[in-house]
Amino acid sequence: MSGIGYRFNKKVSLSTSPFIGLNNFNWNTVEGFNYTYSIALRKRIDKYHSWSSNLRMRYGVSNQQFNARLNTRYTFGKTNRSLIQLGLGRYIFQHNNVGPVNPLLNSAYTLFYGRNYMKFYQAWFAQLTHVYQHVSGFNLQQAIQVQDRSSLRNSNLFSFRKNDVRFTENYPTERISAYEARHQALIYRMQLQYQPGRKYIKYPDRIVATPSEWPTFTASFAGLPLAFSDVDYGKWRIQLEDDMRLNLWGTFMYRIGAGGFLWNNASYLADYNHFNGNQMMLASPYLNSFQVSPYYLNSNTEEVFGLLHAEHHFQGLLTNKIPLFRRLKYYLVAGTNMYYVNQNNNYMELSVGLENIGYKLLRIFRVDGVAGYSNFKNPVYGIRIGISGAAFGFDTADD
Repeated sequence: MSGIGYRFNKKVSLSTSPFIGLNNFNWNTVEGFNYTYSIALRKRIDKYHSWSSNLRMRYGVSNQQFNARLNTRYTFGKTNRSLIQLGLGRYIFQHNNVGPVNPLLNSAYTLFYGRNYMKFYQAWFAQLTHVYQHVSGFNLQQAIQVQDRSSLRNSNLFSFRKNDVRFTENYPTERISAYEARHQALIYRMQLQYQPGRKYIKYPDRIVATPSEWPTFTASFAGLPLAFSDVDYGKWRIQLEDDMRLNLWGTFMYRIGAGGFLWNNASYLADYNHFNGNQMMLASPYLNSFQVSPYYLNSNTEEVFGLLHAEHHFQGLLTNKIPLFRRLKYYLVAGTNMYYVNQNNNYMELSVGLENIGYKLLRIFRVDGVAGYSNFKNPVYGIRIGISGAAFGFDTADD
C-alpha cells in the first residue's frame, strides 16, 4: 500500500510507488484498464550535490501497449541551485501537456457517466532540461525536446452506464475533426522568472532569502524552426502573480498574463495555446484553470490573448459578523477567471463559495457556485468542490 523503501547506505536509497494505490490503476477509452508503476534511485553525493533517477512504466490492457519513461537529474549548487535533467522513452501525453484532466477522476467519469474527457497522443521523446535558481529570486529554465508523435484511437468503450453514454473519438472534437498524422517536433523552450525585493539572511555555511512582498514576473518562449522538425512556430507568454495579504481584509490572489504566436507556419494541437478547463465536479487549480469551461473549446494559435485569474479570501471578515453562522468558522471566497482572444473567442466566469468546511483538523473542503459565459452569453452554471492538499494530484511530466 505504501511502496518499498530500501537504503543501501547513508547516501544511496531505492524507493517504489505503491503496488496497490489510487494512482496505480486507471481506466480510459484508449487503454481500457491501465496500470502504472515507478521506481526511483537516489544518491546524495554531499550536502550540495545529489543525483536521482526515476523510471515510470505503464501498461494498457485493451490496446496492449507498454510505455516507459526514464528521468535522470543532477542537482548542484550551494547558494544558487542548478538542475540538469535528461528524460527519454515512449509515453502517452494529453494534447494539453499541462495535463488538466485528472486520470483518477477521468476513470470514474468514463466508467460511471460514459464520458471520456482525457485525450491522448503517444510519443517517443527525449528532453534535456537545465534549471538555474539564484538566491535573488531570479530563475532560468531552458529545455530542448524532440517528440515523434502518433495518434491513438479508442480501444474500449465499456461503461457501467447504459443510457446517455457520450463517448467521443480520442481527439478534442471541439478543435479538430480527424486524427492528426504522425509528425516530429523539435522544440526549444525558455522561461525567465524573477521576484524582486528579496532580502537575505547570511549564515556561516549558506545564504537564505526571505519572502518578498513584490509580485513574481514570468516570461517564456517556445518554438523555433529546427532541423528535421515538422513544426515551425514561435509563441510567447508573460505573467504577473502575487498573494496580497491584507490583514483583517483577507487575502487577494491574482495571476494576470498575455501571450500568443509570433509566427505559425506549422503547428499541431499539442503546440496550441490552451486554457485549462474543467468539466468535472471536483475543482481544478483555482488560479490556473476555468472551472466550467470545456478543455479544448478555445485552444488557439492567435497572435495575442489576455488572461486573468483572481480570487479574494475574506476569511472571517464577513462571516464572523453573522450570529450562529460564525460558529461554523466557514469563510467566504469569491473569484473570477477570464480570457480574451478576440470578439468571437472570449470567456468569463464568476464564482462565490465557502471554504474551511469540515470539522476540527479536517477543514479541507471548499464549495463554489460558478457561472461561465462564452462571448458574454450562453451561460453555464456548475458546483465545484475543492479539497486541500494533493489527494487528487495531476499526472505531470516531471515526476
